Amino acid sequence: MKTVEKLSENILDKLSIDFLRNQVLKNAYGNNDTVIAGMDPRILLVWYLFFGLVPWFVNDLPFLIGCFLLVAVTTMMAKVAGLVLFLFGLGVFSQTGYLLIVTLLFGGDASAIAPLLVLTLKVATVSLASITVFSGMDPDKLANGLMWDGCPAGVVTLGMDARSGCPSPFPMPTGCCPS
Repeated sequence: MKTVEKLSENILDKLSIDFLRNQVLKNAYGNNDTVIAGMDPRILLVWYLFFGLVPWFVNDLPFLIGCFLLVAVTTMMAKVAGLVLFLFGLGVFSQTGYLLIVTLLFGGDASAIAPLLVLTLKVATVSLASITVFSGMDPDKLANGLMWDGCPAGVVTLGMDARSGCPSPFPMPTGCCPS
């Protein structure tokens, strides 16, 4: 009986707002001691551009599996929060299941499984790449990498116009927002 109570308390602890907030903050700011976090943000952005774009243009299954495995290993090296990985798995596999059910309902057959698995592999690779890169960079490192790349200052301040302080990614005339 005590084991059941202990288990239910543990599950309820995991569902608290504080736990969820801590997981999100850990993912954004708490990974400074990983190999990925120690890398130059410019290299991480180029790495993300590769793994975020290339899988969409390739249909070679061994290449896609290799990309996925490489990204999965780097995700483990980045020490991503468990909540983020759980949401990733839930999203990717529920999308695949939904597409399979819809395909079968509209007259598809088992031959649709292979293309759906290729699509799932592409989505999983791109998603894990973004999780890895953005959990390895805190917002300051991301801003430094974007500014090196010539990104406008209004965008780099993550939604705040540098001159007026207005919440917009586009520069606005000074004094457009009330103080």
